[in-house]
Amino acid sequence: MIQKYNCVRNERDARRVVYAVAVWSFIGPILFYTPSLIARVVFPDLENPRFAYAVISLKVLPVGLMGVMIAAMLSATLSTLSNEFTMLSSVLTNDFYAKKIKPDASQKHLINVGRLNCLIIGVLTTLLAISLQYIQELNLFDIMVKTYTAFA
Repeated sequence: MIQKYNCVRNERDARRVVYAVAVWSFIGPILFYTPSLIARVVFPDLENPRFAYAVISLKVLPVGLMGVMIAAMLSATLSTLSNEFTMLSSVLTNDFYAKKIKPDASQKHLINVGRLNCLIIGVLTTLLAISLQYIQELNLFDIMVKTYTAFA
């Protein structure tokens, strides 16, 4: 939201962004969580609750829309990852590298360092994701809570 708020032309547009995000913050969770909750009621014998969203989607959506849904979920995930990688790379490059390590670095050098940081962050994230799939006693929610707790 902050990125969208800071990229507008004037204060009026910024106010619109804030209102749109506020409305979406209330409507979004209802749209995101309702199918999973319904799946738990409709399929009470579901072996793994993590598959609730996928099972209800497979039962309700036609094949074509299922493909669109998979593409949309992948697109949203990659967009979010891209934004997070870029933001973290920018923080590391501008707030750490440019101030502490090489204050006299040229803009071209900082761009290259930022790209390298983005690559390193992507590789580390991928390795972390691969290694976490083998930890059976933790689910994604537990991992997120522990990660946020470590950095809070």
